[in-house]
Amino acid sequence: MASKSPCEWLEDAAATIAARGKTHGHYKDMAERLAQRWDGYLMGREVTPRRAMAMMMILKEVRDDLSPDDDHKRDLLGYAAIYAALED
Repeated sequence: MASKSPCEWLEDAAATIAARGKTHGHYKDMAERLAQRWDGYLMGREVTPRRAMAMMMILKEVRDDLSPDDDHKRDLLGYAAIYAALED
């Protein structure tokens, strides 16, 4: 597998965010819904949309540890970009 440059990783993640937005909805809506469900699951411990994205980054890191795949790395970068775009 050829290594990508940091810019190539970010371009790939940006394209993925745009494509997934068409199938999964706007990233803000997704982050808010995810935060609401995790908040309920964690029994009232507040989960903000940004914290939900941080938790998704952890999930993708674990998945890549167990089964290295460019898709996990791309998704992790995508969640990091969404995290940066959101405000708590």
